[in-house]
Amino acid sequence: MREDQLSLYGFASVEELELFQMLIQVDGVGPKVGLNILSAASLEVLKRAIMSEDAAPIRRASGVGARTAAKVIIELKPRLDAVAALEAVPRAAAVARDGAVPKAVESALPNLGFSSQEPRTGIESVDWKASPDTQQALAAALRALGRK
Repeated sequence: MREDQLSLYGFASVEELELFQMLIQVDGVGPKVGLNILSAASLEVLKRAIMSEDAAPIRRASGVGARTAAKVIIELKPRLDAVAALEAVPRAAAVARDGAVPKAVESALPNLGFSSQEPRTGIESVDWKASPDTQQALAAALRALGRK
């Protein structure tokens, strides 16, 4: 950003704004390149590309080469992991009232050998409106993870 220039950017969603803010914190990615990356693919495609370390959708953006795409992936993957983990439990806790059961399921799944990403998938698959106890919720999460 230059001192003699004032720029205004608009976004279709809060998620798009948040990804843009993360992108411009990456060394070598300014607002123009950040917008180009967001325009190159949908938000979900970009997130999936970062999580799976696939640089192709990012490299499609004008002004993004292999090095910049690699930097984006290296710097944003841990941040997207953290954001995804933080979002899964509160959603489940909001439906499950006190949040103790979703937290118990979230902590049990890694102890059963699941990766850091899988508990979120399991928690999201549980029908929290049925108010399951910890055992029922864990069984539902394990069933969902077993189908993968």
